Amino acid sequence: MIGNLKIIFVACILIMVFIQYFISTQNKWLDFTHEADNLVQEGKYQEAYNLQKKAVQRSKSLFSNKRNTKLAFAENGLGNICSAMGNYNEAVSCFLQAGEIYLTTFGKNDDTVATSYCGLGGAYLKMGELSEAEDFSNESISIFTKNHGDCFENNVTAKSILGQIYFEEKKYESSENIYLELLKCISSGGVSLGYQIFIYSQLGIICQYEKKYKLEEHYYEEAQMLSQEDPNTSVRVKITNLRNMAIAFFLNKKFDESENSDTQILELVNSTPGDFSWEKAGVFLSFAQNEKGLKNINKTREYIGEAMSEYAKVGFEPLENKKGFLEPCLHIYLWLGDYKKQKYIQRLMEELSS
Repeated sequence: MIGNLKIIFVACILIMVFIQYFISTQNKWLDFTHEADNLVQEGKYQEAYNLQKKAVQRSKSLFSNKRNTKLAFAENGLGNICSAMGNYNEAVSCFLQAGEIYLTTFGKNDDTVATSYCGLGGAYLKMGELSEAEDFSNESISIFTKNHGDCFENNVTAKSILGQIYFEEKKYESSENIYLELLKCISSGGVSLGYQIFIYSQLGIICQYEKKYKLEEHYYEEAQMLSQEDPNTSVRVKITNLRNMAIAFFLNKKFDESENSDTQILELVNSTPGDFSWEKAGVFLSFAQNEKGLKNINKTREYIGEAMSEYAKVGFEPLENKKGFLEPCLHIYLWLGDYKKQKYIQRLMEELSS
């Protein structure tokens, strides 16, 4: 009798161990996802990508059916990481797979479907496929609005993507209206401080293209004020806000204010660990443009030299950024009558285009 009880006791322990192992194995995909999220917050995208791929593979092996919402969740997470890394084709594939599973499981009006569509809108936007981006963004907005109203946090994200799409399509008035609608959501608490900064910055950019320079200056000042209030605002976002303000002041012929904003950038990057050569190059270029506006030839030459020196350190920057930097340099050297430097810049631009 005692021997039988021992056997039963050992069997119960083994069953419990097996159950615990089974549960831990079942949840391992979620552990990978949480770890990947933490790595994204630290800016370690490749490590996050590798872990999230494991989450996708684990959820596929454990839950193999067409209504595998755990797989859909993992695919959405992988799609977000791919978008952050610039792997937009893979991001689209992930969001499409997740959206199909959610659509089959929950129907077309569920938030999970809208979340996948929102991801697709953002990825297609970055790929320049604006028609697809607009379609998926509108679908996600329709679902979020129906379920939660205009100022739901995810709806704010979807609308901001649509605003960027309209901007890329040169529908500046439509883009501006989207962001003005989002401003109304701020009082309801539906817009995070980070998104408020983004909205004001986008309105500033739109006003610059519409040549509403006074209004542009106002929006950039609002963005800068908010970024100073937000302890989570990254240094690069603060730099972007100050750079936008410098441009707005310059366009309004407020050269001293423009130079003051750029000086704040230099103070910020000089007091922050890390490589900010690109940002310094932009500041010196701005100084050169200011001095050009004041017709100070020697100062213009000095600052353009500093800008080129910093530019030489940033071979890793995207091609479009290089071109965006070199074109103003070309115009300044043309104004200075320095044809030797002008030809040098032209040769660099030709090399980039080849």
